[in-house]
Amino acid sequence: MKDAQRSLPLGLAIAALPIAGIYILGTAAVLAAVPAAQVSGLYGVMQAIAHVATAIHLPVLTTIAALLLTISCLASVGAWLGAVARIPFVAGIDRYLPDAFGRMHPRWHSPVAAILTQVSISAIFIVVGQGGIRR
Repeated sequence: MKDAQRSLPLGLAIAALPIAGIYILGTAAVLAAVPAAQVSGLYGVMQAIAHVATAIHLPVLTTIAALLLTISCLASVGAWLGAVARIPFVAGIDRYLPDAFGRMHPRWHSPVAAILTQVSISAIFIVVGQGGIRR
């Protein structure tokens, strides 16, 4: 990145308004399709898509949207884990973590130890999060 001191704040300022607009318009679209009392915080987008698809007599759109949403979520998880795994990789290069974290796989050129560590920690959080707290 050239001139990060100038480019980064400018990029954030330019991106902030469209991002806020996308969230606001997306929320308004969901609330226009489904009454607010019936919208689920977890499934609201799919509820709106299913409601509109049924209203226009194309219920197959719900299946297509669900498939695309699933692919999007899986790709997001992959990107998140891959990006976050770079932190222990750099810490391994700088010798703050064991050398294995700073090594790249000879064939795939990826930080295997860092990625496997990140996946393991994430899996623990997923299992603990799904277990819930019983009182």
